Amino acid sequence: MALLETIRQKRIFLFTIIGLALLLFIIGDLDFRALFGDSPTEVAVVEGEKLDYKDYEERIAEGVAFYEMQYGVNNLDAQTQEQVRSMVWNSFVSETLIGKQCEKLGLKVSDEEVADRIVGDNPHPILAQMRLFYNPDKGGFDPDILQSMFSVISDYENNGSSQYNPEYVEKLKKYWSFMTRLVRNTMLQDKYQALTSTSFTVNDVELKKFYDTKQTCDFSYVMQPYYQLADSMFQYTDKELMTRYKQEESKFQQEQETRTVEVLTFAIAPSADDFNQAKSDIEALKEEFAVTEEYESFVNMNSDQQYSNVAVSEADVDADLKDFAFSASTGDLMPPTLFNRTYKMARVVETGIMEPDSIQFEHILLYENTPERTAAVADSLMNELKKGADFATLAQNYSKAQSAQSGGQLGWMRLADGLDATLLSEAKKNANNVPFLLDFGGTKQIFRVTDRTKPVRKVKLAVITREVSHSNATYSTIYSKASQFIATNRDQESFEAAAVPDSGFFLRAYTISSEDYRVGDINDARALVRWAYKADQGDVTEDVYDCGDKFVIACLKTVSKAGVKAFDEVKDQVRVMVLNDKKAEQIKADLEKKLAGGSDLAALGQVQLSTGASMGNSYVPGIGNEPKVAGALSKLTTDKVLIQAGNAGVYAMQLQKNNEAVAEFDAATELNQYVGRNPYSYLLFEALKGAAKINDKRINFE
Repeated sequence: MALLETIRQKRIFLFTIIGLALLLFIIGDLDFRALFGDSPTEVAVVEGEKLDYKDYEERIAEGVAFYEMQYGVNNLDAQTQEQVRSMVWNSFVSETLIGKQCEKLGLKVSDEEVADRIVGDNPHPILAQMRLFYNPDKGGFDPDILQSMFSVISDYENNGSSQYNPEYVEKLKKYWSFMTRLVRNTMLQDKYQALTSTSFTVNDVELKKFYDTKQTCDFSYVMQPYYQLADSMFQYTDKELMTRYKQEESKFQQEQETRTVEVLTFAIAPSADDFNQAKSDIEALKEEFAVTEEYESFVNMNSDQQYSNVAVSEADVDADLKDFAFSASTGDLMPPTLFNRTYKMARVVETGIMEPDSIQFEHILLYENTPERTAAVADSLMNELKKGADFATLAQNYSKAQSAQSGGQLGWMRLADGLDATLLSEAKKNANNVPFLLDFGGTKQIFRVTDRTKPVRKVKLAVITREVSHSNATYSTIYSKASQFIATNRDQESFEAAAVPDSGFFLRAYTISSEDYRVGDINDARALVRWAYKADQGDVTEDVYDCGDKFVIACLKTVSKAGVKAFDEVKDQVRVMVLNDKKAEQIKADLEKKLAGGSDLAALGQVQLSTGASMGNSYVPGIGNEPKVAGALSKLTTDKVLIQAGNAGVYAMQLQKNNEAVAEFDAATELNQYVGRNPYSYLLFEALKGAAKINDKRINFE
């Protein structure tokens, strides 16, 4: 009884301890940033507007769907995906900043307005740019096509997926979401621009100046480059450098923080042992390859490249195999031979082939809401074509491919470029202008051959290739070398001291931003960029980064905050500016002395001619980007020599002729062009962006 009473007295204490233990266990994995407003799923905050990771990824998925359907492509490559991500980010920043301004001004776009500009009688101009809504019969946007898309989405959501391809409809929904957001934001921006544009004015005097900058001239010049004078000839003080730095602060302004990393790369390449092993492996196949009747399956089982049943001409055969291919007989074997990093062994399968190199095709791509509907449309079109219907008209009306706009024309396709085997087989069977129907991945596709090149001599080869790749042992050895380097050089000073060419290392520096996915020529470098933005100046990577064909280690050299770069960061650039100024003074004095008050350019050196130069373009024909030279064009005369310092050197210039104006001055015309060259809406947005608080955390998620 005493024991039970003791347990009763202690149970409150025990339950408290257990409760605390459970609580600690539950919250042990929580990120306490979330409790204080810094959400771990927060991708960005723009003027207080938060972008959650889930929303960000959904926007990207919509952007990908829009891009794929707009341009008729699938499986975007890495570079295009980066472009889509950048587009999504810029759209979010734009809609947020403009949206905040509109909210203050009481400007809104209602759902009713958006609906009217999409499915109403007043479609938005953006819709005319959408490939999916183009009707060749109407020569442009067809609201009926848009309505049918909307009906498919609505019917799918209300009645389920039984009569539709779910994958297609889900993609369509993403496309629709992206499109409607685009229309809504464009409408809001239009309202904002209509209001703010009234504050943008240009008088006729400014327009006349703008008109004058477009006039072109031809002039001769002699250029003396700065590099012809050694830096050691000139002295400068720290005070001069600082004065010039303050004068040029605007040139050292940057919108976002950048970081400079010094990197060492270790090529992941095969060793001598790897080459020997590859040679041994392919030599072991030679005997059987020379006699087997199942050469196709033998190649597919043992080669890096699958067997190609395509005959090749002398123009298309692998250059390494050309001499053998067109001098050997059927059954002959070329023994394993090393070409760069690839062993090749070939056997002649067939000779004496005469066939065209290229075939010209027409094409209709069909996919409807259901496979049954797709098949029905395909059968109907085949019947129409057999009755003599115009292929181009049917392609324009029914094809989902980009080639629809050109009447289904695919142009010439080379057989050696690896045409689909089924397509090639059917093309060989059918005469010109005879349509044939093929199935490809759930689609129906109608092809027709319209022309072929003349037959040429070809040969069919069975080829086994073996690229010499690094073994696991080699990979580990190279990785260990990189690991050992960072293990023994843990700070910037030792890292730089050890990374010298005499030791076989080549240190390279790159300035990167948080948006970069590659560093210089290093692909797949996102993890390295992410490290750089978490590291402190002087840090050395703790990990070795596998970036495709190389291992990478790095040291964070500098951190350059957004705003004006610190003097120490740009001191070398400022020094060059100051030295060039001093060199310009001496070169000018030398040129003036040679001229001795005359106007003979030939007395100064080799005379060159620039034609069509304009004050309105900093790029001077024949010279390059020289804004000071362009700005001096209005001062040129035919009887005097003007000496002007530029970016690369000093120019002695003389007018040859002023070219006639294309049109007389017209204020209204110039205003339109001026606005185009100096778009106030863009300048206004950049001003908003520059003043906004933007906390970009994308690097933590990508």
